[in-house]
Amino acid sequence: MMTPRKHVSALSGAAFWLCAASAQAQQGAEADEWTGQWSAEGLPFVVEALARDDRLSISPVMPTNQGWSTSNGRIGDNSATIEAEYQGVTARILIELVRDDTAIARTVSCRPDYHFVCTLARNQQALFHRQPASGPQ
Repeated sequence: MMTPRKHVSALSGAAFWLCAASAQAQQGAEADEWTGQWSAEGLPFVVEALARDDRLSISPVMPTNQGWSTSNGRIGDNSATIEAEYQGVTARILIELVRDDTAIARTVSCRPDYHFVCTLARNQQALFHRQPASGPQ
């Protein structure tokens, strides 16, 4: 059984990044700034982001058995939105690029709003850091 914090991280992470953007974000982020592996600060959660043009796709890296899916990822300047589904809950996640190696995300909508996952995700945030690319050794 997952703890409430893990449910929040699964939804947030599923959506790629449940966070509140309180910092000024960089202007004009390019697709390269989104692509890579991102780990959630303080949680054992890693996702792979792939950006092409104005599209963003997210997939789980660790753990791989979360049971969530994402779709409709769109990039606009220094922010992106993505739709996430997890255990009958649908959420729209706002992701903001703070620096080229740091992003924050938060849930901007969650349905059904009475579901405990939506209740737990409300007013929550998660900070993600891009992991260094591993090149040829």
